[in-house]
Amino acid sequence: MQQVCVTLIERERRPVSFMLDAEEIPIGRSSRCTVTIDKDQHPEISRNHGRIFREDDKWFYEDLGSTHGSYYRGRQIQGKAPLDWGDRILLGRNGVVLTITWPIPRVTGIAGTHLRLPATNNNHFPLAFSDPFLNRYKIYRQIGAGGFGDVWQAIASDGSLPVAVKILRPTLLALDTMDPIERVELINRFSREIEVTKVLANSGAGAIVRVYDSGEDVNRDFIYIVMDYIEGESMDRVIRRNKTLSQREVALYLHPIAQTLQAAHAISWSDESGQTKHGIVHRDIKPSNIMIEKETNQSFLVDFGIAAINRGGDRLTALDMTIGSVGYMPPEALFSSRADPAVDLWAFSVTLYVSLSGHLPYQGKTIAEQYENIKNHNFTPITNWRTDLDPLLAESLERALNPDPAKRILHAEEWLEILRRLL
Repeated sequence: MQQVCVTLIERERRPVSFMLDAEEIPIGRSSRCTVTIDKDQHPEISRNHGRIFREDDKWFYEDLGSTHGSYYRGRQIQGKAPLDWGDRILLGRNGVVLTITWPIPRVTGIAGTHLRLPATNNNHFPLAFSDPFLNRYKIYRQIGAGGFGDVWQAIASDGSLPVAVKILRPTLLALDTMDPIERVELINRFSREIEVTKVLANSGAGAIVRVYDSGEDVNRDFIYIVMDYIEGESMDRVIRRNKTLSQREVALYLHPIAQTLQAAHAISWSDESGQTKHGIVHRDIKPSNIMIEKETNQSFLVDFGIAAINRGGDRLTALDMTIGSVGYMPPEALFSSRADPAVDLWAFSVTLYVSLSGHLPYQGKTIAEQYENIKNHNFTPITNWRTDLDPLLAESLERALNPDPAKRILHAEEWLEILRRLL
């Protein structure tokens, strides 16, 4: 019996991939179907809408007399239709898109560097049939997608806790579609994220997710990290929903982040080659990179994708690329690839300010306008938005966001002391 990966792409929802050992897969709103469609979200899908099945070593889709039909390559399916790897079936005119994939022989590209997949626009979990994942997980839900990679929740076959899998998109590693220098830098960045996340997780820093596994294919088809899955939401969503947070809530969420920055900026370790390294700078502290766990209300700092090592590591700087998020960058880093603790401390202070006010401390519609406002210290005091804050907190924010680095808060320990008072 051949294992297959069936992926559902529902309206306004992210893809979900199911790993199935079956020769026949019924699909519909009925609870008896192997792949069950939400009846409230998709009333146009029939109870027994269709089925995928294998016959004579080939896969087919058959519509089972559904009310609104099934469509394949723009045409309504009458009877059964043969399927190629990654073909897309539309259930109803505006319903769910379904794809099916199965193991395929390896065909390498230039210099054996790329697994050349069929040229079909698929959204399935791309490592479904890779050895580290096959038979270990039964469901994959995409929970995040960016320019360079995706993050999936993986539900284990043995009932253990879900994990998060972050993947560098395989198509980005193709030498025939990407500049070799940019390709090497992208691989190095992802490898750097794996290294620094593991180092910090092993250091005992409280606001870091644990890394369980990481790896790459021998032909560089993919690179991945398997880590803790945080059931919750990002801090920026919490802010958008509540407009502003209380002083104590902000201290509760950001005190562990300050502790983690303290540990990251001071940490020393030796890599696999024996090289001594010191200090990790995140370089992208902002509310969207802080996760709040639903059950415990604990905060976690995530996404070390552009982190830098202060001493002993290579500087990774892409051409024509601003490193970080503009509204959270100090003036001295806006037009450079500067990476030192001051970059994190400024971004942390902006995050604190935004959490309390819902606004950036320096306004501006363009990068140049923001830069001018920062350079000229056109700062909006937090007291313009809030009059209920501890005076020390308001004064500390104004000092921490001074354009002159010498006048700022210079160490995470100082923020730790200030926030500890507010808990």
